[in-house]
Amino acid sequence: MESRDVAGDVAALRAQVGSFTTFRGYRSHSVGLTGFLGFAAASVQADYLPQPDNNLNLYINYWVGVALVNLLIIGAEFWYQWSQAPTPLGQRLTVLAIQKLLPSFAAGAVVTMSLMFQAPESGWMLPGLWSLLFGLGVFSSVPLLPRPVRWVGAYYLASGSLCLMVGKGAWAFSPWLMAGTFGVGQILGALILHRTVEKEATPEG
Repeated sequence: MESRDVAGDVAALRAQVGSFTTFRGYRSHSVGLTGFLGFAAASVQADYLPQPDNNLNLYINYWVGVALVNLLIIGAEFWYQWSQAPTPLGQRLTVLAIQKLLPSFAAGAVVTMSLMFQAPESGWMLPGLWSLLFGLGVFSSVPLLPRPVRWVGAYYLASGSLCLMVGKGAWAFSPWLMAGTFGVGQILGALILHRTVEKEATPEG
């Protein structure tokens, strides 16, 4: 009987500690907005870049530009959450969340530059590689986020693998590979954040 009580106390303590160490800088509205921007960018790619396979540099500049806009949106949310953090712990969690993503972003930059200058004929692989690297970044952030966020990381890994399998030939540089990967992935993340972090923080009644 005593051992059950101790086990229950330990579980409750872990849950309480977890609630204090959960990073709340990602918000569903900003994450969801980046997903919708991905769909918007995909819908106008054909007008802006009708033949991306003949202009890899412009294709990369286009989607890197979209990514930078999304980073500004998330970065503004981070800055706001950091400035409003009631304790130093909240600010440290913001810095740690950024550090968790930096390796995957750095790897993405290296891969992109390498293909652009050394193997442009393999540029069709970029959507899949970007997705795989971003999925790894999501998984590295899981200790700071609710456990269901793992499904977002899994989605990016699965989507990246699919892009590498089907993204050559007729599907090469298709905007809908990017929309189906990053647009859907970000919206999925927004839904999970809304149902976990934000719903738990909303007082009942």
